[in-house]
Amino acid sequence: MINTAVKVKIKLEKGELSGYTLKDKTSTRREILASYAISKGWGNVVKRLNVLFIFNKNNHPKTAEKFRNDMKYIQKKFNPKYSSVKKRRSVKRSTKKRSVKKSTKKRSVKRSTKKRSVKKSTKKRSKKLSIKRVTKF
Repeated sequence: MINTAVKVKIKLEKGELSGYTLKDKTSTRREILASYAISKGWGNVVKRLNVLFIFNKNNHPKTAEKFRNDMKYIQKKFNPKYSSVKKRRSVKRSTKKRSVKKSTKKRSVKRSTKKRSVKKSTKKRSKKLSIKRVTKF
C-alpha cells in the first residue's frame, strides 16, 4: 500500500512573531496577533501558532495551551467560517422506558448447527499442569 499522506513543513524562524511573548497578558498578546493577522494574513498567524503548540504540547503543556487559545481566538475573529459554525447540543433523552410494540408476524429463527464451546476456568488447570511439569524433571 502506498503512503499518500503529504507532510507539510512550516518553517518557524526566531523572532517571526516579534513583540509576541507569553509573559504578556492575554489582551496584549491578542492585540499583537490581531495586528499581524491584518498585515500578514490570519492563516499565516494561525499556522505559526499551531507549530508552536505542537512543539510545546508534550514538554510544556501550559504554554502550549496558551498558544492554542490564542490560535482559536484569531480563528474566531478573522475566519468567517469558523465563527458561524454552531455546535450542536446533544438532546438528552428521557430516562423512562419506552414501550416496545411486538410485531404480530412470527419470525423464522435459524440456529447455527455449530456447537458452542464453553469456556472452563483455565487458571486451576494451568497451575496443576505447571506443578506436574516441574515435578517430572
